[in-house]
Amino acid sequence: MHNVLLIVVDSMRSDRIHGKRTALTPNIDRLVAGGTLFTTSVSPVAATMASIGSIFTGLFPTRTGLAGGSYQGAGAGLGGYVPLLKRHGYSTHATMTNLAELMGVTKEFDHHLTATKHNNYLSLHDGLGERLVDHIGSLDASPWLFYMHLNDLHHPIFVPPGLGDGHGNTDYDRMISYIDTWIGRIVGAADPEKTLVVITSDHGEYVRFVPRGGGINLEGGAVERMLWRAGNHAPIALRPVTERVSAALHGIRSKMRESKIRGMDLSNLEERALTATRTLPGHHMFDDTLVTPLLFYGPGVEGGRLVERQVRNVDVFPTIMDLLGIGGLDDRDGTSLVPLMRGRGADTGPAYIESMPTITKSRRFVGVRTPAFKYIRGDDGRDPILFDLSADPGEEHNIAGENPGAVEDLEGILRGILDHGAAGGGPGDPGDDPGREKVEAELRKLGYV
Repeated sequence: MHNVLLIVVDSMRSDRIHGKRTALTPNIDRLVAGGTLFTTSVSPVAATMASIGSIFTGLFPTRTGLAGGSYQGAGAGLGGYVPLLKRHGYSTHATMTNLAELMGVTKEFDHHLTATKHNNYLSLHDGLGERLVDHIGSLDASPWLFYMHLNDLHHPIFVPPGLGDGHGNTDYDRMISYIDTWIGRIVGAADPEKTLVVITSDHGEYVRFVPRGGGINLEGGAVERMLWRAGNHAPIALRPVTERVSAALHGIRSKMRESKIRGMDLSNLEERALTATRTLPGHHMFDDTLVTPLLFYGPGVEGGRLVERQVRNVDVFPTIMDLLGIGGLDDRDGTSLVPLMRGRGADTGPAYIESMPTITKSRRFVGVRTPAFKYIRGDDGRDPILFDLSADPGEEHNIAGENPGAVEDLEGILRGILDHGAAGGGPGDPGDDPGREKVEAELRKLGYV
């Protein structure tokens, strides 16, 4: 049986791996040339825990217990692909933040590599990269599953010294160039004859850059990075003060960004790119935040194949199990992508999507994405939004009022997903969770609260 190396690069957009890009990614390019790249893998939500929960179970968040208007732990008795692999003799290894363990996402793994320091996560250049390479070298017993979650692209981005404009036109792109060097080392440490490599992301991200003129770049600067570090190193007694100061300064920064673009006659897409943040109010269900790359490389994978059809992150493990020749799990929302990988098969089906969960009360949105349309509405059924993805890839024009037939059809698909019920739990009352305060503390470190 083959090993499985699953690398999740937090916040990595698909357009940074395929298409026009400025990051230098020779190692990823080599894997793409020898493997299969799905350019349009849809995450169900622009939030890590719910997305990862869907990857490891093959279920939409409506069925994992990680859906809904607030952060909460996974439903009990869900079952997923990690226990299944363990039953087939796999040792299982994971590196992830404290939040994953608190919310039950990585509890099934046998071995956990510490990837945490006071500001919540270790960067590759802070020692995590060497630790990952060393751990792969210590895995002398096969088969194994190693899940690596890399947070280096998570805002605020700390680009290591020596990465200049030649590595990308933004800090976001320069960091991808840096991550690529470590992907080369990490994959190189694994036995290529025995290891299936899967590279994807939990969600995308807004990148505050548009190529208009010589380029408009409103990425966060040194002040944002200093505040993030200072806030996370502050004594617990001073945390409320530092959080209020940080929130006030972030508000000032947002107003400064808005003032800089005032009068520029930007499109909705350009304005969104320069000013939006996933932690600000809004449904955040644009492709900027939901479309991720999905790359397979290794035994049984077709080489040099590019698939642009829509797939979903719930399809990741059904595909892995198919490539390993191990029977999957029943009643999953995901399906194997091996037929598409080999030039056969049709679309995998609609992708369920929802707005980010929040600690504070806010309105929730749900929807579905198909190859042709994206449909979004409030969970109360009001305020439908419809984007024609072929004619309007930037998602700038709501055409719901002009297309009642399409809205009705997509509402039927969405209702079918929502009515399917929760497998093994479903969302509970966040107030009943004894670890609630710890979860909120970790979310503050990551900038979500």
